[in-house]
Formats: sequence, C-alpha cells, structure tokens
Amino acid sequence: MRRAQGDLTGALAAYQASLAIAERLARQDPANAGWQRDLAVSYKRLGGLYAQQGDPQARTFFEMELNIATKLFANTQAAETP
Repeated sequence: MRRAQGDLTGALAAYQASLAIAERLARQDPANAGWQRDLAVSYKRLGGLYAQQGDPQARTFFEMELNIATKLFANTQAAETP
C-alpha cells in the first residue's frame, strides 16, 4: 500500500519488518515450504523496491529469492518423481 502511494521509506520499513518475521519463521522450520515461500516473497519485494530506486542491493535480494525458489522447485520435482 505504501509503495503504491509513493511512500518508499514507509514501504521499506514495512518490508523490512515483514522480512524479519519471515526469516525467523523460516529458520525455525527450514522444511516448511510455506515459510520458505514467504521468505522468498519478502526478498522479492525488497529487491523490487531497491530496483525501483536504482539501488544495486536489489540484485542481492533477487538472488536470495531465486535461490529459495530453485530449492522449492527442486523439492517439488523430487516429491513428484515416483
């Protein structure tokens, strides 16, 4: 909401708070795909916000998101293989 309203400072604070929660949950149960997905979404949102500002930190967040997404995809493929 804040990002859509142009409040990038407020959006950053909200995304960072969300990231802290997602990181804590993902650490508690690394096998929980939902929490891993939530963490990836947090990284994607921060990456997008930094990219919008032209900040090179965006790449780091997008790489972290991709890493999680790749692992989740691999786990899905392994679970579907008979």
